[in-house]
Amino acid sequence: MAFVATDHSGNGIHVQIAERDMGIFKPLLIEGALYDITRFRIGAPTVRYIASPSSYAMFLSKSTVLNPINEDVSAYPGNLFDFTAENHLPYLANRDKFLAGMIVRTINGDPFLTSCSASKIYVNLDIQEVGLIQMM
Repeated sequence: MAFVATDHSGNGIHVQIAERDMGIFKPLLIEGALYDITRFRIGAPTVRYIASPSSYAMFLSKSTVLNPINEDVSAYPGNLFDFTAENHLPYLANRDKFLAGMIVRTINGDPFLTSCSASKIYVNLDIQEVGLIQMM
C-alpha cells in the first residue's frame, strides 16, 4: 500500500506499507484525515515509481503508532501537486522519474502521459498551477 502524506506546509512524502502490515492500517487510514504518526522509518523508496518528488519515503510497520487528531483540516492542503513543465516532458520521456502511476513516452515527437493504475484526476482546481497550465 502506498500514498502521499502532507504536512501543514504542503510538503509531501511518499508513504509505503509492506503487504504483511496492510491489514493493520487499512481500517485505520481515512483519506483527508489527520494523524500523529510515531515509530516510523525514513529511507530510500523500495518501489520504482513514487508519488512525490523526494528521494525519501516514510515506511509504516506493525510497530508504527497512528493516532487520529481531532483538528480542523482546512489548514492542511488536500492535494499535493508537482507539475512538470510541458516543455520538460520530452526530457523525462522513457526515464524513471517522479510521475506516480504515469508512463511518459514520446510518440511522433509529442509527449504522452498514460496512467497505469487507478487514478484520481483533478480538473481546473482553483490553484495557481492550473492557470499556468492553461497559459501553455
